[in-house]
This record gives sequence, structure tokens and C-alpha cells, in this order.
Amino acid sequence: MTLVTAAVSFFLMPFSPFLSSAAMREPYRFIDRAVGGGTGAWLAEEVQLGGLASILLTTIVLMAPTLLLLRRWRLPFGSLTLLFGTVVALVSATEGFDIGETAFAGVVAGLAGDVLVRALHQRSVGTVGTLRIVGAVVPAVLWLAYFGLLAVFYSVGWTVELWAGITCMAALAGFGLSLLVAPPALPSLPAEV
Repeated sequence: MTLVTAAVSFFLMPFSPFLSSAAMREPYRFIDRAVGGGTGAWLAEEVQLGGLASILLTTIVLMAPTLLLLRRWRLPFGSLTLLFGTVVALVSATEGFDIGETAFAGVVAGLAGDVLVRALHQRSVGTVGTLRIVGAVVPAVLWLAYFGLLAVFYSVGWTVELWAGITCMAALAGFGLSLLVAPPALPSLPAEV
């Protein structure tokens, strides 16, 4: 599953936030200096929209296999760390680790997922409950770690509302995927007479 996810990520490389500077401050400084005015604001908004879309797409690419694996099997500890860490590292490697420090966000999210799954299994939370919780929490951890690493090693060009908002949207997307992977039970219909 890690190799399949890495292959999908490879084909979607142009849309990876781990290769894009859309959330960094530099593109917006360049836009202000080069264009400025109303056209500059429009161009900056387009860069932000591309960055937001890349985060949501990457969330779906990473969480769909994660949720499918969790629905089918009881994964050994470290499986999600391997999946997330390998996929994000391979994508970052394609551009020579230009913003490679952000690849650690994949390891952090995978490790958080492994710890969360183990804790939920020890508390005997059912498969559906595990899928819902992991589906919402792991994307939030991934993108909070990403923006944290971006802030430490580079500079975040997005407002708090923007990066916090996309983190919440990614968590909702992961939760929504968990509903697709394990839909809620339908109420039984009365028998026809």
C-alpha cells in the first residue's frame, strides 16, 4: 500500500504542498514587489487557492489508504509511520528536498496515527470509531506539524485563519473519508404487507 500511495503521489507531484512554496512568505513578497496593486492581490489569492487545494488533495491521497488498511486489518505498530514517512519523503526527494524539513510532518503524523490506533484498540473502541477518530485527528496532526516546521525553518506566509482553517478542513475531509470507508448503518425498513 505504501508503494501504491507513493506512485499516486508521484503522479500528483505538481499538487504537493511538500514541494510547493505556496504557504511560505517568499512568493507573496515577490508578488508584492513584482506586480503590486490589485493584480498582485489577485495573483496572491490564486497562489493561496492552489496551496489550499494541494493540502486537501494530499490529505485524501494519504488518508484513503490509511482508512482502508485500518478497516481491513489490525496493523502492527509503525505501519502508519512507514506509510506517511515514506510517501512524504519520496515526494520531497523528487525535488532534492528543497523544503525537506517539512517531510518530518509525515513521520510525526504517521507516529501519531500509530499511537492513536494502539490506544483506541486498548480501549476496545470499535473499528468504526477508530476510523472516525483517526480520520479526523491524523490530518490535523499532519498539517499542524507541517505548518510548525514551516514556521521554524522558513516563514509562513498565510494568516493564522488561513492555515488553521485548512487544517480544520483537512480534518473534516479525513472524517468524511471515514464515512465513505465505513458508512453508518442504515435503519431497517418495516416489512411490506
